[in-house]
Amino acid sequence: RSDPNNIFNALTKRLVTLELNQTLVNNWLTMWQTQISNKFKGINATQHEATDRLRALQAEMVTLSGDMSGLRRSFQETYDISRIVEERSRDHAVIMELQAGMSRLVAEAAQRDTLLRGELAQLQVKHRIELMSTMLLSLILSWFLAAHCLRRFGIAAHPSPISLSPSPLLSSAVPTPALSAAMSPFSIASAAASTTASAAATPAFTPAGSTASPPSSTRDNSFNGFSLPPSHPSDSRTIPRGSQLAGQSAGQSMMRPNAAAKAAAKEESVMRQAAAT
Repeated sequence: RSDPNNIFNALTKRLVTLELNQTLVNNWLTMWQTQISNKFKGINATQHEATDRLRALQAEMVTLSGDMSGLRRSFQETYDISRIVEERSRDHAVIMELQAGMSRLVAEAAQRDTLLRGELAQLQVKHRIELMSTMLLSLILSWFLAAHCLRRFGIAAHPSPISLSPSPLLSSAVPTPALSAAMSPFSIASAAASTTASAAATPAFTPAGSTASPPSSTRDNSFNGFSLPPSHPSDSRTIPRGSQLAGQSAGQSMMRPNAAAKAAAKEESVMRQAAAT
């Protein structure tokens, strides 16, 4: 055992074994290193791919967020437009109701205007009828009063005829020829009025201590365009106060139709102007 050759052979075998073991270890280490590097390369590639995918996802998220904001804006605009459309529809409904109300008011106003025009025409006809009846009644009363005065004072017993020519005052006061023609049959009432006016100059009674003036035969018996016969001394009499007032009222009643005719003409012109407006 102490032979150096044996020791050398044993050492050589051991070295060969160690070299083999070292070669195997190196091979294993190289293989593991290669695998680990390959693993790292795969991991790096996966990391790069994941990074790219993440960036793509981030870009898609940005795009989606922009699309979402656009959708929100479009939804808000659509909502605003729908509200505006609803408001416009309500306004249109209100306008249609107002137009219907306006048309009803216009129809009612036209109907009221037609009724008022009819009432105005009826009132005009009634007013004209009342005016004509008043004029006729006044003329008839004047005629009866003139006949009563003639019968009372005996003017018809005189042989002198009474002039029936109208006076200038009455001819100027009458506005239309129709009224003059209507008053011509009753012109005798003016003669009665002139008789009562001339008789009004005679006092109704003679006070104590005074003398009554005798009737004058040369007194002017014409009044208002009518000529009366001269008075005789035998016809002198005292005329009562009531007869004087009746004569004055007869003279005034002859002028009332003229004033009524003027008022009727004025009112008719005012009504025509109102109808024209």
